[in-house]
Amino acid sequence: MDAGGNGPCMGSCNDRSERIAMRRLAVLLWTAAVSSGCTDHSGPSGTISTYALARVGPSHLPVQLSEGSPQLLVADTFRLMRDRSRTNLETLRQTTVIQNGAGGSTEKSETDFEYRLEGGTLVVNNCPIGALCATGLVYAPRIFQIEGDSLFELTPLGANLPSRVYGLVRHP
Repeated sequence: MDAGGNGPCMGSCNDRSERIAMRRLAVLLWTAAVSSGCTDHSGPSGTISTYALARVGPSHLPVQLSEGSPQLLVADTFRLMRDRSRTNLETLRQTTVIQNGAGGSTEKSETDFEYRLEGGTLVVNNCPIGALCATGLVYAPRIFQIEGDSLFELTPLGANLPSRVYGLVRHP
């Protein structure tokens, strides 16, 4: 403030023109800071749809991560996003919340995967974006049948894994 208690001059402004110049500079810097957040073209540009895990096999959430485990899967969501980077990847962001025992602390993780739509299925590359994975060996794609507003996981034949069902919660 100047000696009169006005403006952003912090005691260094001697006349009205300096105060006006400082205000204009402040407005210009604020405008530049706000608008710079809208020019990032390197990542996902927006959510297409959001799906939340409704059940694992016949069980509704929360469910144990594995038999005998004290950890509970509390929430799991898929956000399908469009990517505006040069790679034009379709990105699925999976957000998972795990609880350490009943009433224990929770841990949230987010991981990005590539996906593609093929007919009536959603095919998710199970290797996280940016990771080095031995594709075809351990990281086979996850496949979901799209039926109405739900995604039904198609587990590989012979796999003793319960399939997951996700329900649509947001579609712009």
